[in-house]
Amino acid sequence: MLIELGLTASRRTHAPTDLPQAAPRPAATTEIRPEPIRRASNAIIRRAEVESETGLSRSTIYQRIKAGTFPPPVRLGARSVGWRVADIDAFLVSPADYVANTGAF
Repeated sequence: MLIELGLTASRRTHAPTDLPQAAPRPAATTEIRPEPIRRASNAIIRRAEVESETGLSRSTIYQRIKAGTFPPPVRLGARSVGWRVADIDAFLVSPADYVANTGAF
């Protein structure tokens, strides 16, 4: 089709010089991090926030709950659950050594 229109195809071997260049990045500066959110230990947080705070995915959270190495959720309603902040904080102190308290004696 290119030949029919009298055009020829060619490959560019160098970057075009007429395009605007990206601005240079500023030198590394001190990163400003927001302060962590402070909550009451009896507060309830939802799964998305648990994922964000722990760095674990949804499937990993539920696998660990099943294995007893992650705090179980608290039922909030027919189709919703949450986690106690105190339980998540206890997990974050030592994730490798955490054992869920199932309440069985």
